[in-house]
Amino acid sequence: MKIYIVYATDAEVQNCIAFCKQNFVGTKNDLLGNPCYQIDTDNSICFACTGIGVMHATKIITEICLTQQPDLIIQAGIAGSFNKQLAIGNVYAVSADRLADVGAQDNENYLDIYDLALADNNTEPYSNGWLFNTQKPYPVFFAGLMPLNSITVNTTSGNAKTIAQWQNKYKPNLETMEGAALHYVCLQYQIAFVQLRAISNYVEVRNKNNWNIPLAVTNLNMLLIEFLKTLK
Repeated sequence: MKIYIVYATDAEVQNCIAFCKQNFVGTKNDLLGNPCYQIDTDNSICFACTGIGVMHATKIITEICLTQQPDLIIQAGIAGSFNKQLAIGNVYAVSADRLADVGAQDNENYLDIYDLALADNNTEPYSNGWLFNTQKPYPVFFAGLMPLNSITVNTTSGNAKTIAQWQNKYKPNLETMEGAALHYVCLQYQIAFVQLRAISNYVEVRNKNNWNIPLAVTNLNMLLIEFLKTLK
C-alpha cells in the first residue's frame, strides 16, 4: 500500500517523520520531490507539505493523486473546535467538510454560493453542500475515532460575529484551512482518504493563552506512529 501523509506545516508531523527516519528504510524521493520510506515489502509512506490554505493544498493533493496514484492519503493537522465539549488535544476524524466562506455579504447577512443560486449543492461530489468521506476502503485503524464535521475557511474565525455566523449556518464541530481540499480532490479522483485533526484551541474571540498546540501535535503524531506500526 502506498500511503501519503499531507500536512500544512512541518511542525505538525515532525515527530512522525523522525520516527520513519529511525525505523524505516529511506528511498528515493517521489517524482514531486517528497521524501518516502519503505515500511516493508508491501507498504511505503511518503510525506508532502501542502502549505497553508485551501488553494495550496488543492494543488499539492491533486499532483499527488494524478502522478503517484496512492492507495491512501492522510491529511494530518491541528484544528479549532466550535464544540467546547471536545477536549483540547484529542484527535478526531473528519467525516464531512465544506468550504464555508465562498459567497457574498448582504449587509449583515452572509450568503453562500448555494443561497445565491450560483451552484447546485448536490452536484457530485457534494451532498447538500457537504463533502462526505464516502471513499473506500477506510482504514480499520481509524474507525474508532469519533467522526466530526468541519468547515474550511480562508481566514480563521476570531470574533464573536463570525463565530456565530458559522455556528448558525453550518453547525460545525471543527474549523481548518485545508480540509475541504482533501475531500474534494480525493472524491473526484476516487482515492481513499482520512482527515485527522487534533484540537489545539476552541474557536472563540482570539486568545492564544488558551491554546495548546504542543499537546495537539504530540497526540496527533502518537496516533500516526501507532498506525504506521500496524503496517510493518
